[in-house]
Amino acid sequence: MVSLDKLMSFVEGNPNYSLNEFNNKVELTFTAPPISEAAEEDVEGENAVVRVVFAKVGQELLVEQAWIEVGGDRRPMDPRQLEPWLDYISQS
Repeated sequence: MVSLDKLMSFVEGNPNYSLNEFNNKVELTFTAPPISEAAEEDVEGENAVVRVVFAKVGQELLVEQAWIEVGGDRRPMDPRQLEPWLDYISQS
């Protein structure tokens, strides 16, 4: 879990992240840099997009589902993979 305030502070001002709130859910979208930028060479490929849907419990967020989208492919992620990242946000 992570607090909504901490997550909002973490993504604020970073154009690679966006947050959307609806009902008792929060969706976080992260667009990874192009592969060519990360590899520092010309590599064809699409940007990966990570989407995480949180259930809102008071001001705390609990991961409900997460997935990675590349092109037309959508692969589910185990929410436990996000725990170190969420711990980092919680401690910042």
